[in-house]
Amino acid sequence: MGPWKHLRIVIALAVLMFQTGAIVYARFHPTRYFCSAPNDAITNFKVKVISEGRELTESDIQKRYRFFRYGYDDRTPAHILDIITQYETTYGKNEHASVEVTYSVNGKPQEIWQYQH
Repeated sequence: MGPWKHLRIVIALAVLMFQTGAIVYARFHPTRYFCSAPNDAITNFKVKVISEGRELTESDIQKRYRFFRYGYDDRTPAHILDIITQYETTYGKNEHASVEVTYSVNGKPQEIWQYQH
């Protein structure tokens, strides 16, 4: 067995170990962006944004976050909340918006998440 064959085996094992670790990590973390773990959440949500003293319209929210005010996402709520937080801490940081997201995961009772700048 040549040295290259050993190297290929080591690389293949390292990749498999990394994938296994990512799957285990995803089972215990709310975001599941970069792994092959099953996605078993449907999130129904409603977004309300007040920016510069006025409530944003459906069209405003769609332009701002690139999703509708009401809807569902077939991922965990962390995905939607991450998009909002990212926007509000970068592009929208000078607008001092307050955001309220009412959501329910897999038909369970609603929860409310708020972002205040």
